[in-house]
Amino acid sequence: MKFNSQNFLTLNILFSSSLMILSSSNWMFSWMMMELSFMTFLPLMTQSPKISYQMMKFFIIQSMSSSLMLFMMTMENIYPNKINLMIMLISFLMKMGIAPLSFWMPMMFSFMNLYSCLLMSTIQKIGPMILMSQFIPFSMLKPSIMLSLLIGSISSMKQNKFKKFIAFISISSMAWMILSIYMSKLIFIKFMFIYYITNLFLIKILMQNNIISINQMWYKSLSMKIYIQSFMLSIMGMPPMLGFLPKWMILKNFTFLMGSMSLFLVLTSFMQSISFMKMSINNIILSSSSLKTTNKIMKEKVYSLFMIWTMIYLPILSLLNL
Repeated sequence: MKFNSQNFLTLNILFSSSLMILSSSNWMFSWMMMELSFMTFLPLMTQSPKISYQMMKFFIIQSMSSSLMLFMMTMENIYPNKINLMIMLISFLMKMGIAPLSFWMPMMFSFMNLYSCLLMSTIQKIGPMILMSQFIPFSMLKPSIMLSLLIGSISSMKQNKFKKFIAFISISSMAWMILSIYMSKLIFIKFMFIYYITNLFLIKILMQNNIISINQMWYKSLSMKIYIQSFMLSIMGMPPMLGFLPKWMILKNFTFLMGSMSLFLVLTSFMQSISFMKMSINNIILSSSSLKTTNKIMKEKVYSLFMIWTMIYLPILSLLNL
C-alpha cells in the first residue's frame, strides 16, 4: 500500500474510530463507529487488482450482518429473549468471520494486498468484538471458540500461500481474542497490539522481498528464512516468541475456563507448532543441502538457534508450572 495523504487520512480514521469504540459505553455510538471504520476500510480494498467482484460480496456480507446486528440489539433492549441473542450471535460471527461462519475470510484475503489483510484481521475486529462482549454471554461462544481453534489450526498447516496462512491464523487467533475481551479490555488491547505488531513486521518483510508463498523462501538466505519463520512463530503464539505472551496471560488469568477448554487451547497450539517445526527444518536444512561448502555452517547455526530457543523455553515452562 502506497503511503500518501489519502491513505494517511484513512488510517487515522480507522485508528481513531477504534479508540472511540474502546472508550465508549454506549452501544449505539460503538455501532456507528464500527460502521465508519468499515466504510473507511473499503477504499483501501480498491487498491488491490481484481478486487471489484470480491469487494461487492464483502460489502453485502458486512452490510447484512451490520443491519441484522443493529436490529437485534435494539430488540434485545426492548424485549430481551434468547432468540434475539442467538440471531445477534450469528450476525457477530458473520461480521468478524468467526467459525462456523468464517468461509468468506480466506477467499477475501486471496484477493487483497497484504496490508489490507493486516487491517482486516486486527483493526476491523475491535468494534464487533467490543459490542459482542456487551451483549452475548460467554457460554454461547464456547462452540465457536473451539471450532475457530480447530479450523484455524488444521487449515493453516496445509497452506502454501502467505495470505491464506494469515487468514487461517487470524481465525484461530480470534478465539483467543474472544477470551481476552471477556477477561478485560486491557488484556484485549495488549493482545491486539502484540498481534498487530508481529503481523506488521512479517508483512513488511514479505512485501519488501516480494514473497507470496512459503516455497519462495527456499531461494532466500538462511538469515532471511529464520527471520520470516520467527515472525510466523510469533503470530501463531509459539513460545518463546512475543506472540506467546498474551496467550500465557489468558491461560494464567482466565480462571473460569473449563479444564477441557484449557486443554483444547493448548493442544491446538501444539498441533500448529509440530507442523510448523517440520516445515522449518525442511526449509532451512534440506533446501540448502546442495550448498556443500556451507552446509556444515548452516546446520551449526540451526542447532545453535534451537539451543537458544530451548534455553528460553524451559524457564517459561517452569514459570507456568508445567
